[in-house]
Amino acid sequence: MENKELVYTPEQAAAKEVFCRRRGDYKWKSSSLWDDILMYDHKLISGYAEYSALPFERGALSPVMCELIAIVIDSSITHLHQAGLRNHIGHAIEVGATEGEVLEALEIACTIGSRVFTEGFQVYADELRERGMYPADAELTQEQKEAKDLYEYQGYDYWDEGHNEALKLDPVGMKTFAQWNRAPLTNDCLSQKDKELLYLALYASPTTVYVPGIREHLKKAMDLGATHEEIISVFELISVIGVHSLTVSTPILKKQAADYAAGTMWSDRQ
Repeated sequence: MENKELVYTPEQAAAKEVFCRRRGDYKWKSSSLWDDILMYDHKLISGYAEYSALPFERGALSPVMCELIAIVIDSSITHLHQAGLRNHIGHAIEVGATEGEVLEALEIACTIGSRVFTEGFQVYADELRERGMYPADAELTQEQKEAKDLYEYQGYDYWDEGHNEALKLDPVGMKTFAQWNRAPLTNDCLSQKDKELLYLALYASPTTVYVPGIREHLKKAMDLGATHEEIISVFELISVIGVHSLTVSTPILKKQAADYAAGTMWSDRQ
């Protein structure tokens, strides 16, 4: 709720006006955090509003997609920002997202676990080779072939060379993980292009920045017709995740400063 007792300076009032005009009055009212930040630095508020509004105003991505991208990066295990996730799921529903679409975005966020198979098993295989313990080459078993086949969906190949090591060292795990990892591909709430844009957001997110994943899903998105405007909008949307450093920490700063002034900063220390 907005704090009715706040008195803004002309500069603060102007910054708030820019924010509400560019990002929407509803976003300001959704959290008192913006008022807290405004009291500290009005220039940051207006700068954030100007930049973060670009992908919304460009219109290359639908309002639903903009919110789904935010949901993917906030729900990723590398971030897990619950307050942001709650807001963006709410905003997604408000602009017309279905529960199925939100769930599909969440399923895509779960697939970041596949990096264990592309990176972890590769390192393990290198160590086994160095110790002379790597299994001898052999023809793929039926189970291994089935596991590999699960990474192909409607002509889109999701097999990565890094998967070869996992396939050889843990075929059972590889197959069962692939069955789970395939879920967002087989659901049809979102188009394949939109799925690729969400995968791109996941791997390009500042908390992930996994270049092989960025390259793979960028290529697939472009093959499916993703435009320049759509791709740069994805990058712009995920780059502002850094604002969470402020939205999480400013209330702590405000409370600690107030407690220090009152002489009670460490009074609740156990």
